[in-house]
Amino acid sequence: MKKALRSAHKHAASPEERRTERARRLCFLTDYLFQNNPQLALRCAQQAKELDPAGALPELALGLCHYHADDDRSDRQALRHLQAVLDTRPVQNIDSLGRASVLMAKIH
Repeated sequence: MKKALRSAHKHAASPEERRTERARRLCFLTDYLFQNNPQLALRCAQQAKELDPAGALPELALGLCHYHADDDRSDRQALRHLQAVLDTRPVQNIDSLGRASVLMAKIH
């Protein structure tokens, strides 16, 4: 995990680009970690949010974490994160938008 995150620094030029790239990689790690370690997945999503507070992917990752917690309160939190993405941010990644839409449909 650390090796993947460090390599983000080599390919991005500015500090801002490095933070965004690192957040993006943490989000993809979040998806992977759900199956084995949901607690670590949530920590990754929270770190991604700190690195890229305006990014759509960290919001999606947090939404996925809350959704997978599988209780009513988490469902409401997941919906709030996903609505923030869909309502206020242009989502570049069609796959992420698709996953968000499917999740929102499941929550409703």
